[in-house]
Amino acid sequence: MPQEPEPPSLAVLQTTVAQHGAALRRELESVCKAAAEMLEEGFCSLGSALLERTQALLRHAHEAGKAEGRSETLAGLLAGLRRMQAAESRSEWAAALADAAAAFAPRVAVVLVRGEELEVIAARDPDGARARSLPGVRFPVHEAPAFRSAIETGEPVVTQRTPTELSAQFAGATGVAGDGTAWLLPVRTDDATVAVLYADGQQHGAEAGLELASTTAGWIARARRWPLLEEAFETARPPAPPRELPDWSTLSREDQELHLRAQRFARVQVAEIRLHHDEAVRAGRAQRNLYRTLKKEIDQAREAFRLQFVDASPTMADYLHRELVRTLAHEDASLLGEDYPGPLV
Repeated sequence: MPQEPEPPSLAVLQTTVAQHGAALRRELESVCKAAAEMLEEGFCSLGSALLERTQALLRHAHEAGKAEGRSETLAGLLAGLRRMQAAESRSEWAAALADAAAAFAPRVAVVLVRGEELEVIAARDPDGARARSLPGVRFPVHEAPAFRSAIETGEPVVTQRTPTELSAQFAGATGVAGDGTAWLLPVRTDDATVAVLYADGQQHGAEAGLELASTTAGWIARARRWPLLEEAFETARPPAPPRELPDWSTLSREDQELHLRAQRFARVQVAEIRLHHDEAVRAGRAQRNLYRTLKKEIDQAREAFRLQFVDASPTMADYLHRELVRTLAHEDASLLGEDYPGPLV
């Protein structure tokens, strides 16, 4: 029984793209066009159809290059497409897009458009610590001309990796300031750009794969309409302010002692979080979402504080919240993040 030819290697694919760039680009466009038609017809198996068409495209590249060997790039792209199609939330969709793009470039970031502000919501980087700290980085659109161009034109942009083009915040967070170029590919739903796929360090010929990933991501986002994706354009509402501290002279002796115990409890709980989870605390600050990073520990402390103190006295203030803001968030409550439920009282 004849064996099925194996997919091409990355090197062969890159050579083939360089030699047959125009033809392969037309093939990629036909894949994307077919996907759009399926969405218009209500076709629910987008992932399977894209995989089949993409496999056919890569087989064509294999035959053109007359080479053998399994392509890790192909495997990464197909896995990312499958996960994007199966995603149930904005965060899963963004992570899948980042993984698909990472098959073609070592450093990628999915940057969400939030009105006049941009936010990194997923990233891949050879430096693991940097990849973990990138999500949550925000910067104004007007300070990032290259991003603004990709958003407004809906076309890929090739730019220099400089703070002037990418914004000081983004360039500093990614550590890419300096020589070299980067690709910015818009992720569009209908006539709107909802995100920008950033990539740098890619090999020659990888742009077609990045375009396929970003274009597919836009169509999937348009078809799914996740609530979280739509909510990304709204300005986050800050949590309600904590209850004011009581007038100490009006408290009974018992209440005064309870308040003192509550203050000590809050300090000890937050100190232990900081001591035992220092790396997570730093990452949460960098991502501006301490609560998401330390959800288990903060929730446990909140529940214990509620049972021991809030439920025990109608005059109780949320000393735990105040300590979280003071010690973990350095007096900046916004660092607790949009997921933080706010003060107990």
